[in-house]
Parts: sequence; structure tokens; C-alpha cells
Amino acid sequence: ANGPTAACIRVTYSGSLASAVKLYSSAITNGSNFHLKVERGSGLSAPAANMNCTGFSASTTAFDATLDTFPTTYAAGLDGKAGGAAWSSSDSIDYRFTIYTVDDSTPNAHTTAVDTGAHSFTWEAQNN
Repeated sequence: ANGPTAACIRVTYSGSLASAVKLYSSAITNGSNFHLKVERGSGLSAPAANMNCTGFSASTTAFDATLDTFPTTYAAGLDGKAGGAAWSSSDSIDYRFTIYTVDDSTPNAHTTAVDTGAHSFTWEAQNN
């Protein structure tokens, strides 16, 4: 089994209207084989394309379960801010995604690698 892999990203809202921001993903293959923890926080000292987590400090957990249960629509999406708080212009939140493989109850029984397939994570803002 592989150990956890973490990646961090800063999301900044540039709209002018206070909005609800939700996080969701496209459909994920083999999601039950992977556990994902998504934490909200702050403090990334060098948010960059390499998605390093230097300086990240977690404040709340948005998701902590297998990938097959991750929301796939805006309506079902995870709140961008804890408690669904509205985002104002220039607000930013740092996120840490930590993924690891779920323990397999039949070790050495599989002969091919398992992956999640291509998928994306989307932050979408809507103002009602």
C-alpha cells in the first residue's frame, strides 16, 4: 500500500457579489478504493503549481471519506467555507487534499494497478 499523498491549493474569489462557493468533482472511477480528506485552512507560504503544503494550517475538515461518496454536482457540493459562509471579493481559503489507498482485505490478490481515472475538482460560485 502507498502512504498518503498531500497537495495544497489556494482558492481566491474575485467576484463582486457575496456568493456561496461549493466544491465538487466529476465522476471518479474506482472511488471506493481511495480515501480523501479535504481540509480548509490558511497559511500557505508559497502556493504554487507544484501544490506544496508549506505553511498550511488546517481549521476545518470539509470531507473525510472514500472518493465514491464525493459530491458530483454544485447542489450537493461541499461548502467552500465552513458553515456555508458567503464569500466576498478577494476572500481566499487554502485547501489540503490528502489521498491514500483503502486497505485491501485480500492482499496480493490483484495483478493490475488501480487508479482513479481522470477527474477534476471544481469550485463554483453562485449568487442567489
